[in-house]
Amino acid sequence: MSRSEGGSPSTGHSRISNPEQYWHDRRVVSSILGYLGGIGTSWDDIGTISNEYLAVSDREKQLSSKSPLSTIPPAELEARISKVGGWLELHSSFLQKESEQHAGFPRRVILGWDLDYFRIMRDGNYDEATPIRNPSMTFSTLEGPYRAFGRSLDDLGVPNISYMSGKGYHFMAQASDPAVIGKIQQVAGPIEDSVKGKLESAPQISKSPKPVPLYNETAYKGAGRLQQWVNNQAMRRLRRSTPNNVEIWDKGFPGAAVEGVEADNTSTLFTVNNKATSTLGSPYLTKGWRSGLSMNRMVVQLPAKGRDYDYSWEDMMGPRLNLEEAAGIMGDVDCRIPEASLAIDALINLYMSSGLRKLHEAMDRSMGDSPEEFDKGYRHNNYEAIISKTKQPEEVRWMIDYANPVLVQLRYYVDKLIFQVFEAMGGSKDNLDPAPHVAGLLRSIYEDPRFRWGERWLRHDDAHRFARGSVEQALGQLFENDYP
Repeated sequence: MSRSEGGSPSTGHSRISNPEQYWHDRRVVSSILGYLGGIGTSWDDIGTISNEYLAVSDREKQLSSKSPLSTIPPAELEARISKVGGWLELHSSFLQKESEQHAGFPRRVILGWDLDYFRIMRDGNYDEATPIRNPSMTFSTLEGPYRAFGRSLDDLGVPNISYMSGKGYHFMAQASDPAVIGKIQQVAGPIEDSVKGKLESAPQISKSPKPVPLYNETAYKGAGRLQQWVNNQAMRRLRRSTPNNVEIWDKGFPGAAVEGVEADNTSTLFTVNNKATSTLGSPYLTKGWRSGLSMNRMVVQLPAKGRDYDYSWEDMMGPRLNLEEAAGIMGDVDCRIPEASLAIDALINLYMSSGLRKLHEAMDRSMGDSPEEFDKGYRHNNYEAIISKTKQPEEVRWMIDYANPVLVQLRYYVDKLIFQVFEAMGGSKDNLDPAPHVAGLLRSIYEDPRFRWGERWLRHDDAHRFARGSVEQALGQLFENDYP
């Protein structure tokens, strides 16, 4: 096994000959259950996990025109594995079960950071195929940023586990101390009324069997803000670690092919019941299939660094394609998400005195204009009252005219609109009060029927949360240089 002192992973004899055998190997089951907050060596123990639901994808879902993921109760996982012969990708929800000892608190709060390689072509389309088809290029490009981000977490004293996905790394930590979870909830600030309504109506508009508790949503939103603060802390170090672009999301520039690294925190644009993350130990299939890779190829997401182990990316190129070697690694190491309550408590204290916290406080002071006022406010004269005050009115007008899909799918333009409007409203690093009104404008665009959004904002996505999350992430970049 490759540990911090070097070496190669243990391989053993090739006993696993197909995906279904992999899913039922005791080493794999035990590791995945541990990652999900449970304990056991067979899927009969799935009830011990902390997640309220799981999400899965298979070849049938990939070939359909609907969502690539199906939400399932944990008890259905084993049957799904058998149904598709093990050709299944597993995602774990951020929505956690209620603590048995502390009513009104989730069992744990997950903090997660994604570090991915991205490539955008000259026509502006996101080239998923390149990072997935060329893993050696992808992970050699990410080596410097991956190590730099890990050092940032180490400097903050946050114990974590990292694992390799199809085109990047995930870093995960958790808090289960109710006192710390309470502080995370306080960081969240107010929850949008539209979000509260969807949480209450979850059984009618989603597959959730019951309403989503507000305590879970506040914990999730607070964690997202802390994740953003850590990203800001790490950003200078990340940019010194690579000659490539380093961004908070995969934003390209029109007319240019752009490759880079994204410290992704887009989870803050969604609600706790509508966000899941790929699971350590699960095959990575969805984006590979969508990128045109063979439907017979299986890549396993393997642990990279944790308690007393540290694999290099070169070590993992073979085992991630070999089910027996992958199972051997899973059995060799501790795949549980580390308990980090004490470190997160200290992190909260640092965050509370930061410039980023001032932005979040400005957002919390207002929800922007109410929808009843949109037509005489943000939308007045077809948005011209705001457009005319920006530095680049023609481009801003174009972005709004083509809001669907430009202001959802192309993050370069979302960022640009936010900064243009923020400055037009008199906003600056020293005057953050306009920030919630920038989000209000964006929400008014998302809810404007002229753009034919269809059912986009009616079920899973919420226009108000998507707008406010986008503004917090975009304007949060103002504070990246506050850290050495």
